[in-house]
Amino acid sequence: MIENRKNPGQRSKVIPKKPKQDRKRERRQKKKGQKVRAQVRERRERDVEKNKPETKITGSKDAAMEKLEKASRKSSNKTSIVKDDKNMDKKLLTSSKAFFSKLQEEAASEVKSLQKRKKLTDVTVSSKKLKL
Repeated sequence: MIENRKNPGQRSKVIPKKPKQDRKRERRQKKKGQKVRAQVRERRERDVEKNKPETKITGSKDAAMEKLEKASRKSSNKTSIVKDDKNMDKKLLTSSKAFFSKLQEEAASEVKSLQKRKKLTDVTVSSKKLKL
């Protein structure tokens, strides 16, 4: 025991310095432990994600459609299959006359909207109004 210089009546322990190799070894062990804990945490998180029912995919889309069709055959009032709107539009426009009439309507509506925007942005200011 060595007496403390600031307080001569109080004694303090002298902690010997560890060799450089010991400090490095301890640091390596600490880092290794941190890495192992991180791996365990990641593994646990992956397992939790796998077991969530929302994220599970149970089979293919075709199999699901077949199940729906079978269910609809058994009880026609209980289930119904919803079809895509994109496919419906293509089927409705089988004739060229219908296609071009719809195209013309869309073009006319776009032109009208552009004209409205242009009217809102075009503000004519005379030189007399600008002079003070």
